[in-house]
Amino acid sequence: MKKLILIAISLLSVSSFGKSKVCDQSWAQIDANFRLQTEMPKVQFGTVFVSVDSLCVNGENLETKQAVGVCSKWGGGEASACQIETPQILSTPIAYAKDISAGETGFETITGSIPLSYSIPVGTSNEAGLSVLCKKTLAIPHCQ
Repeated sequence: MKKLILIAISLLSVSSFGKSKVCDQSWAQIDANFRLQTEMPKVQFGTVFVSVDSLCVNGENLETKQAVGVCSKWGGGEASACQIETPQILSTPIAYAKDISAGETGFETITGSIPLSYSIPVGTSNEAGLSVLCKKTLAIPHCQ
Protein backbone atom coordinates (compact mmCIF):
# COMPACT_ATOMS: atom_id res chain seq x y z
CA MET A 1 0.00 0.00 0.00
CA LYS A 2 2.84 2.35 0.89
CA LYS A 3 4.47 1.62 -2.45
CA LEU A 4 1.22 2.38 -4.30
CA ILE A 5 0.90 5.73 -2.53
CA LEU A 6 4.52 6.64 -3.40
CA ILE A 7 3.92 5.77 -7.06
CA ALA A 8 0.76 7.92 -7.11
CA ILE A 9 2.62 10.84 -5.52
CA SER A 10 5.48 10.60 -8.01
CA LEU A 11 3.06 10.51 -10.94
CA LEU A 12 1.15 13.49 -9.58
CA SER A 13 4.35 15.42 -9.06
CA VAL A 14 5.19 15.11 -12.78
CA SER A 15 1.65 15.88 -13.97
CA SER A 16 1.28 18.77 -11.54
CA PHE A 17 4.71 19.95 -12.60
CA GLY A 18 2.94 21.42 -15.59
CA LYS A 19 3.61 21.43 -19.26
CA SER A 20 5.32 24.80 -19.36
CA LYS A 21 7.65 24.02 -16.45
CA VAL A 22 8.85 20.84 -18.14
CA CYS A 23 9.73 22.68 -21.35
CA ASP A 24 11.38 25.49 -19.36
CA GLN A 25 13.95 22.98 -18.08
CA SER A 26 17.30 22.50 -19.81
CA TRP A 27 17.94 19.32 -21.78
CA ALA A 28 20.36 18.24 -19.03
CA GLN A 29 17.59 18.58 -16.42
CA ILE A 30 15.13 16.66 -18.58
CA ASP A 31 17.69 13.88 -19.18
CA ALA A 32 18.41 13.68 -15.42
CA ASN A 33 14.70 13.34 -14.51
CA PHE A 34 13.98 9.59 -14.62
CA ARG A 35 10.22 10.27 -14.84
CA LEU A 36 10.53 12.13 -18.14
CA GLN A 37 10.96 10.46 -21.52
CA THR A 38 11.77 11.92 -24.94
CA GLU A 39 11.33 10.68 -28.48
CA MET A 40 14.57 11.68 -30.22
CA PRO A 41 14.72 11.25 -33.99
CA LYS A 42 17.73 9.41 -35.40
CA VAL A 43 20.02 10.17 -38.34
CA GLN A 44 21.46 7.37 -40.47
CA PHE A 45 25.22 7.08 -40.91
CA GLY A 46 25.56 4.09 -43.24
CA THR A 47 24.30 1.12 -41.19
CA VAL A 48 24.33 3.04 -37.89
CA PHE A 49 21.49 5.22 -36.58
CA VAL A 50 22.42 7.99 -34.11
CA SER A 51 20.08 10.08 -31.94
CA VAL A 52 20.03 13.79 -32.90
CA ASP A 53 21.04 14.81 -29.36
CA SER A 54 24.37 13.00 -29.94
CA LEU A 55 25.26 15.07 -33.03
CA CYS A 56 26.98 18.36 -33.81
CA VAL A 57 27.54 20.49 -36.93
CA ASN A 58 31.07 20.63 -38.34
CA GLY A 59 31.06 22.88 -41.40
CA GLU A 60 28.73 21.29 -43.95
CA ASN A 61 28.59 17.93 -42.14
CA LEU A 62 26.88 16.36 -39.15
CA GLU A 63 29.21 14.45 -36.83
CA THR A 64 28.78 12.34 -33.75
CA LYS A 65 29.92 14.16 -30.60
CA GLN A 66 31.64 10.99 -29.41
CA ALA A 67 32.90 7.83 -31.06
CA VAL A 68 30.20 5.29 -31.92
CA GLY A 69 30.74 1.55 -32.23
CA VAL A 70 30.77 0.47 -35.90
CA CYS A 71 31.10 -3.15 -36.96
CA SER A 72 34.41 -3.65 -38.75
CA LYS A 73 34.25 -7.45 -39.08
CA TRP A 74 31.20 -9.60 -39.68
CA GLY A 75 31.05 -13.35 -39.33
CA GLY A 76 29.05 -16.27 -38.07
CA GLY A 77 27.73 -17.95 -41.22
CA GLU A 78 24.04 -17.62 -42.10
CA ALA A 79 23.18 -15.68 -38.95
CA SER A 80 25.89 -13.11 -39.56
CA ALA A 81 26.88 -11.21 -36.42
CA CYS A 82 29.37 -8.48 -35.67
CA GLN A 83 32.70 -9.99 -34.62
CA ILE A 84 34.71 -6.77 -34.09
CA GLU A 85 33.30 -3.35 -33.28
CA THR A 86 35.51 -0.28 -33.75
CA PRO A 87 34.73 3.12 -32.18
CA GLN A 88 34.58 5.90 -34.79
CA ILE A 89 33.50 9.54 -35.07
CA LEU A 90 30.87 9.39 -37.83
CA SER A 91 30.25 12.16 -40.36
CA THR A 92 27.64 12.71 -43.06
CA PRO A 93 26.83 15.69 -45.32
CA ILE A 94 23.92 17.88 -44.22
CA ALA A 95 22.89 18.39 -47.87
CA TYR A 96 22.51 15.23 -49.93
CA ALA A 97 21.54 13.89 -53.35
CA LYS A 98 20.16 10.38 -53.69
CA ASP A 99 19.23 8.31 -56.74
CA ILE A 100 15.89 6.52 -56.41
CA SER A 101 14.15 4.15 -58.78
CA ALA A 102 11.72 5.88 -61.15
CA GLY A 103 10.23 2.68 -62.54
CA GLU A 104 10.74 2.00 -66.23
CA THR A 105 12.38 5.39 -66.82
CA GLY A 106 15.41 4.46 -64.70
CA PHE A 107 16.51 6.59 -61.78
CA GLU A 108 15.62 10.01 -60.48
CA THR A 109 17.88 12.13 -58.29
CA ILE A 110 16.31 13.71 -55.25
CA THR A 111 18.05 16.32 -53.13
CA GLY A 112 17.46 17.42 -49.59
CA SER A 113 19.08 18.31 -46.31
CA ILE A 114 19.04 16.90 -42.81
CA PRO A 115 17.17 19.26 -40.45
CA LEU A 116 19.29 21.01 -37.82
CA SER A 117 16.37 21.77 -35.49
CA TYR A 118 13.70 19.41 -34.13
CA SER A 119 10.53 19.66 -32.04
CA ILE A 120 10.99 16.87 -29.49
CA PRO A 121 8.04 15.38 -27.55
CA VAL A 122 8.73 15.29 -23.81
CA GLY A 123 6.44 13.38 -21.47
CA THR A 124 5.88 10.45 -19.20
CA SER A 125 5.71 6.82 -20.19
CA ASN A 126 2.59 4.73 -19.65
CA GLU A 127 1.03 1.54 -21.03
CA ALA A 128 -0.20 3.37 -24.14
CA GLY A 129 3.22 4.88 -24.90
CA LEU A 130 4.36 8.44 -24.30
CA SER A 131 1.95 10.87 -22.66
CA VAL A 132 3.29 14.12 -24.13
CA LEU A 133 3.50 17.06 -21.72
CA CYS A 134 5.09 19.44 -24.21
CA LYS A 135 7.34 19.71 -27.24
CA LYS A 136 10.76 21.27 -26.79
CA THR A 137 13.02 22.54 -29.55
CA LEU A 138 16.40 20.91 -29.94
CA ALA A 139 18.88 22.66 -32.21
CA ILE A 140 21.95 20.64 -33.17
CA PRO A 141 24.95 22.64 -31.86
CA HIS A 142 28.24 23.36 -33.63
CA CYS A 143 31.06 20.97 -32.77
CA GLN A 144 33.61 22.23 -30.26
